[in-house]
Amino acid sequence: MARIISFCNQKGGVGKTTCCANLALFLASKGKNVLCIDFDQQGSLSGCLSNETNSHYDKNDNLITVVDVLKGEKNIADALIHVNDNLDLLPCNDKLMEFKEKALSSASGNFKLRNLIKNNDLRKKYDFILIDTLPSLDITQYNALFASDEVIIPLNLCDFALQGVTTLLMTIESLKEADLNVRINGFLINKYESKRTKDEDIYKEIEEIAKDKGIYLYKNRIRNLSSVARIAHKDISEYVLNEDIINFGDEFLNRV
Repeated sequence: MARIISFCNQKGGVGKTTCCANLALFLASKGKNVLCIDFDQQGSLSGCLSNETNSHYDKNDNLITVVDVLKGEKNIADALIHVNDNLDLLPCNDKLMEFKEKALSSASGNFKLRNLIKNNDLRKKYDFILIDTLPSLDITQYNALFASDEVIIPLNLCDFALQGVTTLLMTIESLKEADLNVRINGFLINKYESKRTKDEDIYKEIEEIAKDKGIYLYKNRIRNLSSVARIAHKDISEYVLNEDIINFGDEFLNRV
């Protein structure tokens, strides 16, 4: 049965997409069957893991996405992209705007993604399902949270890092009253530079929050995401995982 994990933070630029993509590639390299769901209208995860040759298009040359499946217009097999032997992707693009509008007017709007996963028996087909989300607390992120077992919160050590985390934690707590059953897997530090004094100061604040809230803080910090930011520019079979991602991946698996 798959573990479903969302990468969430309402602050943009914290590396949700690259962390999600690289953890997926790491897990796939370990023989795990992985599904990535891009649930961000920017389609950044789709851009990382797919290209025109392995994507699927309708008769009007429109990319078939997770939204088409949610709307019941396409089967999941029509949209699913096979990245490699162990990794699949449900892509996304700006069609997600249509989903937002319809979901907001639906009584079950928060549960659309959860129902898609359930109705297609995706838990039985994969070991891990990783969901990339918008940097916004809207109905798409609520869908990701309600579909997930766990949340990983990537963080940059910048002045406003804690603001987004506090709001997200409050939101998760409030949604528990509406049948949300998700736990925080941990905080993951991105773009860490030990030479910056401010980084250490903010890191200590995050340590305190993690300790106070009982949230795991990953010991392996990712120092530089720039070298892994555009996976699609390489042949996926030749892509070499960043050492920091490998260390994080090992730590992640050791906690399973």
